[in-house]
Formats: sequence, C-alpha cells, structure tokens
Amino acid sequence: MSKSHASLLPKSEDQIKAVFDTLSEKDRRRYVASLSLLLPHGGCTYLSELLKCSLSTIYRGRRELQQLEQEGDPADGRIRREGAGRPKKEDDHPELIKALEEILDERTAGSPTQQTVRWTWLTVSAITKRLCEVCTFVSRPVVARLCRALNLKKRQQVKSVTKAPSRHRNQQFGIIDRLREEFRRTKDAIFSVDSKQKELLGKVFRPGMVLADGPVEVLDHALPSYAQGEVITHGIYDPQLNRAHMNLNTSHDTGEFACASLRWFWQNLGRHWHALADRILLLLDCGGSNSFRSNVFKSHLSRLSTQIGLPIQVAHLPVYCSKYNPIERRVFPWVEQAYSGRLFTDVRQMANAIENTARTSTGLQTSAHVMKNTFTPATKRQQKQAANVQVEYPEPLTDYNYRLVSDNCL
Repeated sequence: MSKSHASLLPKSEDQIKAVFDTLSEKDRRRYVASLSLLLPHGGCTYLSELLKCSLSTIYRGRRELQQLEQEGDPADGRIRREGAGRPKKEDDHPELIKALEEILDERTAGSPTQQTVRWTWLTVSAITKRLCEVCTFVSRPVVARLCRALNLKKRQQVKSVTKAPSRHRNQQFGIIDRLREEFRRTKDAIFSVDSKQKELLGKVFRPGMVLADGPVEVLDHALPSYAQGEVITHGIYDPQLNRAHMNLNTSHDTGEFACASLRWFWQNLGRHWHALADRILLLLDCGGSNSFRSNVFKSHLSRLSTQIGLPIQVAHLPVYCSKYNPIERRVFPWVEQAYSGRLFTDVRQMANAIENTARTSTGLQTSAHVMKNTFTPATKRQQKQAANVQVEYPEPLTDYNYRLVSDNCL
C-alpha cells in the first residue's frame, strides 16, 4: 500500500473487504465510489485492485452518487434498472421449454392414480446434454432452474402404500379399538409387541452420525458373514403407561423366543406395572415369530398363560398393516436412534444404548435386558404337536382374534 493511502491500515482493508462482500451489486458500486472520494489521486486504482472490481464500476458509482444527491435514487429500490441484466435463456429461445417437456415425456414415469405426479430417471446433467443436442446450448444451472419451475426435484420414496389390504381391514381395526377401550376400562394390561429388524455386531457400517474427532473406520461391506453375530431386539410397549422394554438375543427370532421374552418381561416388570390386572391383551402384527398362522407360537403362548395364571387375549393387526402397531411408531424410532452411527461389539452395549437414549421429553422410558438363552426353529415334530393347542375364539374374524386360557385361569 502506498504512503498516500496510509489512512487505510491493513485492519481497515479487511473490514472494507468484509463489508463489500455482503452488499448487493448496486450497493457495492456506491460503497466503493464513496470510499474513492475520501482518497487522494490514485485511490480508484487502489480500490479496484483491493476489491477486484473494475474502474468503470467505480466511475459509474460516482455518477450514481452525484445523481442521487441531485435527483434522488434513479433505481427506485431496485438493484438494477428496469430491463437490465442478462435475459433468461427461455426468453431468447422459446423452443427450450417445449424441447425440455418432450425429453421428459419420453423418459418419464407417472403415478397410475395421481395425474399430477411424475418422475424421471434422467439426471439434470443428462437433460442438459440432450437439450444441447436437440435445441440450443444451455448450462446445467439453467436446466436445474427450469426443472424446479416444473416442480421436479430430488425426492425419496415414501413407504405409505398398503399392498392388497385385507377385506376385513376396517372390521378388525374396529374390534381392536373396542378391545383396547374395554381393557382400559377394567384396568387390565395392554401390550403392543413386535421384533425390530436384526442388527449386526462388530465393525460394520450402521447409518447415522455421532460426535467424533476423527473418521470412524468400519468394514467396506456390512455382510452378516463379516459380523460377530446378529442381534434380535424384541420389544414390548405399554401404551397406557408409555413405557417400553426390549429383550435382546443372538440366536433365532422364533415363537419360543417371543413368548420367553414376554415371560421375562411379565415376571420382572409387567406384573408390577399392572398388579391388579386379571387379563392381558396383546396387539401383534400378522407375520414373523408371532404369525397369526403359527400354531407353535400359540402353543408357547398357552404355556405362558398357564405359568402366569392369566388369560391372554390376542388381536392381530390386519395383513399389511404392521405399521399401525403402536410400538412401531412410538418406540422403534427411538431404539433406532440409540443404534444410529454406533459400533457395538457386545450385546450389553446395545442394551445400555437403549436405556440411555430411547426416551422422550413426553415421558417414554425404555429398559433393556440381554437374554442369553438359545432358541432354535421348531422341528416338524414340534409343529405337529402344536397343532393340538386349545384356543378360544371369543371374537369374530378368528384368524386375527383368539384367547389362550389355561386351567388355573378358570
């Protein structure tokens, strides 16, 4: 910096640059022009080099300042005068929009039920290349803007469509609502039960982010054969108390395991939460270890009823409606958050993560326990024996609704 500009110290130069970068195009011109009026001869050249703007910009700013003093702001609040600036590409080439729509029509799929919903497998770069070939040269940002104008943007698929819902769907939901109200009124126990998807132990990738002072390196493929084991998280949720419990195991997700998990929960927690309960209502989905078609599950549930001395009423949610199970939306998202982005080499670590993280400001509390028992799939002999299980059907839709009552419950 020359001596003639000694009034602008290095610190001031940094401040001038910081202010200049925050201004609009019009305000930059006027700001640098006002600074040039404070400097002696050579000040315009100095500011041009400092702020990387042309001398013509500074001279234009000076003229605007003079006009501003005499006639007021000619821009009248605008950044540029009316009609200034580069015209939009589609204004110079009206055929551009038609060419874009033709490209999209050829390579676009649509919803069979919603005429306004469509999607394309082409990327913005691919559309840009095709437009340059069939119409005129156009840049990627322009194509991106045109796509946004057509409401085309990157979107995720949403799991909201139910496949082939049961013809008894509404009737079964009505039965479930009535049973829940009846059990609430008599102060009996209601539990929503389900198994979460399996989790891998070891240095395998798990979606999510955690605070770390460096990258967390894991195996490049999250394959079960690379893991130290698979963990089953079986959950029981009490919607009346807003409390949940997770039993973790590393063997198999079977009907025997589901009932053993319920047994441990009732003996250690459930009977204390509902000391006055005379019966239990279980809300289950239709598949997995607690399938409504599984006689093995019903057989183990019958034994559980005998052991705890209470009748167990079961109400399965209709086919393809497992997402309506209360535990799915009220508990499992918080358990997933407890697992998110973390490495687990031991099942106990996962249980601790659930107890420390799976809770909400609205009162949800979640406990966890590691079950070390080994559970194996039922043999053909066991399946044949389970076919003789005694089941009561006090409600219509007997596939979905039944009750297990042992002799000492009568």
